[in-house]
Amino acid sequence: QGEHGIPVSIEKATVTVTAKDQSIYIGGTVPTLEGEDFYTVTGLVGEDALTTAPTLAYQKNGEAVTPDNTTAGTYDIVPSGASAGDNYTVSYANGSLAISEKQPATVTKAPEAKTLTYTGSAQELVTAGTAEGGEMQYALGNETEATQPYTTSIPTKTDAGTYYVWYKAVGDSNYNDSEAACVTVTISTGSYTIISATGTTHTLGEGADALIIVKRGFPDHPEQDEKTFEFFRSVSVDSGNSLAEGSQFTKKEGSLELTLKASYLNTLAAGQHNVHITFKDGSVDAPLIIKPAPEVPKTGDSSTPILWLALMLLGIFGMALGGASITTRKK
Repeated sequence: QGEHGIPVSIEKATVTVTAKDQSIYIGGTVPTLEGEDFYTVTGLVGEDALTTAPTLAYQKNGEAVTPDNTTAGTYDIVPSGASAGDNYTVSYANGSLAISEKQPATVTKAPEAKTLTYTGSAQELVTAGTAEGGEMQYALGNETEATQPYTTSIPTKTDAGTYYVWYKAVGDSNYNDSEAACVTVTISTGSYTIISATGTTHTLGEGADALIIVKRGFPDHPEQDEKTFEFFRSVSVDSGNSLAEGSQFTKKEGSLELTLKASYLNTLAAGQHNVHITFKDGSVDAPLIIKPAPEVPKTGDSSTPILWLALMLLGIFGMALGGASITTRKK
């Protein structure tokens, strides 16, 4: 009997080339699709490798296109032209390119307005905020918008007043800027209090001075009461001109000891007056009462007790004399 052969068929293996998905933000660089980083290969046996690398190209609805990186959209990445030799059949799986708008960076902690009182020096207006996907930046402005450039520095101001601090998270290369928001900050004027007032009820003609002591309220820094004397500007009475230092008043440090001289007080009219003390960042008022000088008896005033007594004595004396003369004539 002769030998019989059994036909054997060895089918080709299938290797799959898959394009890797890509993504960019609007304005980003469209990937070139060149090189092994843009695809994967599965199905090769042992140390086998592709003999011809695939070509990858962008398509839209089956037609070759160049992606528009100025508009959000999706494109197919289509591989072709690969070979792994006679033992393999090559199949392909498309990838995609997604062009999307950047998401805004996130403010993870908003800056907060500080409680501030005028000190004469520049002060930071807010606490620092934090951001994700970018960095916090700040700008001064008005109630409706920032009017100065945004920077990473926290704004500072010296003078008392109301300020508007705008802030936002400025995005990095992968994020857009967040929406801007505003914090309103007030640097308050000093709060001044009359802690002592002696001699402010003054009688015209007297030689006593009036002493007024003023203390500056300073909630954040109570140890800086010396600012009271430093910030003093002027003193006036009844909204008139400022008094002249030296001739009409003197001042002394700690807090502020303000002395109105008696020689000046004696020039005021009797009645209620107001002492207005002005500082660099505020003011305070103190009442001042001027009493009229005591009345001095006038010559010829028949209403005085001494004059009445003199008249009574003269009358008695006259009556005595009249009685004596009558007695003499009868004899």
